[in-house]
Amino acid sequence: MSGRPVPRIILLAIIMVALAIVRLIVGYSIGWPADRLVLELRLVSVFGAICVGTCLSVSGVMLQSLLRNALASPYILGLAAGAALGVGMVQLGAVPHSVASWVGEPVGAVAGSSLALLLVYKLSLRRGLIDPMSMLLVGVMISVVASALLMFVQFMMGRDADQLLRWMMGRIAPEAAPSLVIAGSVTAMAGLAISLRWSRALDAAALSDDEAASVGVNLASLRIRMFLTAGVLTAVSVLLAGPIGFVGLIAPHLARLIVGSRHAALLVGAALIGAALLLAADTAVQLIPHIPSIPQPRGLLPIGILTSAIGGPVFIYLLRHRQSGWIE
Repeated sequence: MSGRPVPRIILLAIIMVALAIVRLIVGYSIGWPADRLVLELRLVSVFGAICVGTCLSVSGVMLQSLLRNALASPYILGLAAGAALGVGMVQLGAVPHSVASWVGEPVGAVAGSSLALLLVYKLSLRRGLIDPMSMLLVGVMISVVASALLMFVQFMMGRDADQLLRWMMGRIAPEAAPSLVIAGSVTAMAGLAISLRWSRALDAAALSDDEAASVGVNLASLRIRMFLTAGVLTAVSVLLAGPIGFVGLIAPHLARLIVGSRHAALLVGAALIGAALLLAADTAVQLIPHIPSIPQPRGLLPIGILTSAIGGPVFIYLLRHRQSGWIE
């Protein structure tokens, strides 16, 4: 199915644009917004979903290549748990006076993500080189430790932990600052462009170390660059939407099925699929309140619940089919 990637990439782009238009139509009310403010809020959601989907998908492709593990995803680095812990610490410090301001949350997310990134990098070094297996194990353990600390933060916050809990469920928030969404989108496009420049090296990195070295690829340098780029992209996605799981795992696999395993096409295809998945999920979340039979006791369903509910069974399917032709 991957002999002609360009027409398929064009088709994926058309699907993504169509989903973006549908999301502009669907919201608290269904129809093209007549009010300019409503249109601007929906545009923020659309670009936020595209940005987050692109960041997660591109970082997923790079991590799967870096770790040579088809089941790797951005959250293998422990960045999501670190960011959530950072936000929790910010909110915990503000509890005696008021709920932590939105301005403080990005600071906490960046600090937590950066610390997790630094720990994973330092602890996965072996003789000055990144060891993929060590990185995998260190990332898992940092996620476990950060999650335990986050539960302690929630315990200390008591009933005031509601805002943190909802943030951890993931959301594409239309009230996010447009400047933050613009900065995130620029970062996502820059990450995609940089990774495309490395596409030939990434193709070689998918081979053994000896084969990659024989064609002139400096694996040590490439792994550090991939690791840092994937880390930054994951941090941006967490900053904009909170922890949203499975998109960075599923989108690369779907792209591999549709456009093939060459990284030049795979990166673009994964970015388009990731953006389309987030747009579709955000649209579904907006549509649910319009179904009379479904109660809405606490507002919109967090988008992270929907992606996890779909991604979990897909992840199990991938685990059970690792011996198939496209999962090595």
